[in-house]
Amino acid sequence: MKEHLFQAVEAQRTTLTAMADSIFDDPELGFQEFHAQKKLTDYLTQSGFQVETGTGGVETAFRAEFRNGQGGPRIGLLCEYDALEGLGHACGHHMQGPAIVGAAKALKDCAGDRPFSVVVYGTPAEETAHGKLRMLEKGCFQDIDVALMMHGSPTTTVDVKSMAMSKFTVTFHGKKSHAALKPEAGRSALDALLLAFQAVEFLREHVPEDTRMHYTIAQAPGPVNVVPDTAVGVFSLRSYSRQKLDGVTDFFELMHIGARAKLELLTRCPYLLEFSIRAFYSRGEAVSDAVQARLNGDLTGSFAQYFSNIDFSKFRPGVDPAQLLRMLTWMTEGYMNEKQRAGVPLRLEDILADYSGWEEMFRKIAYKEEYL
Repeated sequence: MKEHLFQAVEAQRTTLTAMADSIFDDPELGFQEFHAQKKLTDYLTQSGFQVETGTGGVETAFRAEFRNGQGGPRIGLLCEYDALEGLGHACGHHMQGPAIVGAAKALKDCAGDRPFSVVVYGTPAEETAHGKLRMLEKGCFQDIDVALMMHGSPTTTVDVKSMAMSKFTVTFHGKKSHAALKPEAGRSALDALLLAFQAVEFLREHVPEDTRMHYTIAQAPGPVNVVPDTAVGVFSLRSYSRQKLDGVTDFFELMHIGARAKLELLTRCPYLLEFSIRAFYSRGEAVSDAVQARLNGDLTGSFAQYFSNIDFSKFRPGVDPAQLLRMLTWMTEGYMNEKQRAGVPLRLEDILADYSGWEEMFRKIAYKEEYL
């Protein structure tokens, strides 16, 4: 049977190669793959498949089916055919579509007497807009027993794992000023973005082994002599576990991750702590009031942003998690300031050991008995 399949694929070599070349020469971005869709669906129609387009409400998607008898397994073959912006088919999707429809035709030609069905799904916008997810939400793929696909590679391999991915576009806002004439009046949005990149690097040591984190600057801030008021970054996170990727759900576990990242920064750059403490307790009321108001505002905003996935059902009635965040933050910074004033070196592991003790104390106070 396998040899017959190989022969059936080989018999299509010239046609499939020409189809791949045609798709390569006319690269189309996600949800715009009309040329590729027509090439693939025309071939499936000519090969005896029942074809529909616009599957799942996605205009450039398609579904094609061949049934051999009644019943039997329903084999799903999925193909992608979108290109990369500015790069064309650098990821090999021009090969993927023809390879899948060629495999589908080979299965049909070698069908024999065994009952089975082959269902080919054309899935657009894999690179940019999660075409498969949109189709899944519309009920696609529920009619197959197994879903198979291929991807171009220098070697023939069987890959049984795929990574879940989350992608975020983050805009940082600052205050524009002339970098030479009045730099002190500005607040650089680019500095904030670069600090976020550095925070990702600090975090790499404390994430599961299968986690991948990437970032890039999506929008250049502008000329060198202007303090930029806007900077845009794109962050991509991958993991084999969607649950890991969606974030930690335990309040204190997330607090510990954040505290470690912050403490790493402050122990490497102790002058940041000294500056913030001096500003917070400044004798100039206008300075102190402004810093305290900003800090309280940042803590409130941070809580809403970073603790949205937390399971708050673990807390005892009447406990305010936002207040716990403030207390742990103030305790940590006050502790480090005291050590610094006493001339004691700021050692990360020593500080984390003490922080873990406070964390455990608050956990016992705040959590219901069944979660301790």
